[in-house]
Amino acid sequence: IYRYFIGRNDQSINIQSYKKKFLQHENVVMNLINLYYNNEKQITKLKKKYLLEKLIVPMINAQYIILCEYLKSRKEFIKFDNKIKKFPTFYNNPKVANKFITLTRITNGMLIKIAPFLRGIYKKIKRGR
Repeated sequence: IYRYFIGRNDQSINIQSYKKKFLQHENVVMNLINLYYNNEKQITKLKKKYLLEKLIVPMINAQYIILCEYLKSRKEFIKFDNKIKKFPTFYNNPKVANKFITLTRITNGMLIKIAPFLRGIYKKIKRGR
């Protein structure tokens, strides 16, 4: 399995491609999660750790980035988040439920639209220190 780094110009996968194919990416994420849950008893602890930390969690985070930063879609965020909610191992994982995702969940996706404005303010405050 090859892990893409979003935004590199020299790859066939770039931001525009992710925006167009976000549902395919989501489908892959959900298939991996289902595979993990359906085979959890047969997977060794070491393989579980690898799947969780190196494959599934980064792909979930990539999907949240696609939805929040590239598509800026509250509706798609809520749909994806509701799917992930069915899998507490991932939904509650601290590397998934970071500050931004937690606040976006609390605001029912409203934070997505104002996030760029808030980031700009944060950068200005940081520069002023």
